[in-house]
Amino acid sequence: MTTPYKRGRYAEWAVRDLLRKAGWLVMRSYASKGPYDLVAVHRDHDTALIQVKASRQKMPTIGAASPAERIALWQTAEQVGGDAIVACYHQGKVRYHKLAGRGAGEWDYWSPDAL
Repeated sequence: MTTPYKRGRYAEWAVRDLLRKAGWLVMRSYASKGPYDLVAVHRDHDTALIQVKASRQKMPTIGAASPAERIALWQTAEQVGGDAIVACYHQGKVRYHKLAGRGAGEWDYWSPDAL
C-alpha cells in the first residue's frame, strides 16, 4: 500500500525531473513542512518556489493548495524575489500555476520552458 507521503514524494521527484529536463537546477526540501517542496533556479528565469500537489483520482486544481498554503508560498517567494508556483501532478502530467497575489483567483498558468 502506498502512503500519502510516498505519493507526494514520488510527485515531487517527477516534477523535479521534468524541470531538470527543461534546464532548471532543482533542489528538494526533504520532509517539507514549509510553504514549498522544491526550489528551482534557471539563468533565464526568476527563482521558483514550488508546492507540489498530487492526486490518485484526477488532476488536482489550484484549490488543492489551501488558501493558507498559497499565501505562505506567495509571501515566501516575494521575500526572495522569486515566483510562487503550485505544481499539480497526476499520472505523469503536471499543470503549473503561478501565483500572482494572495487571492484565490490570482494566478496564471506557468511553463518552465516559457521565456
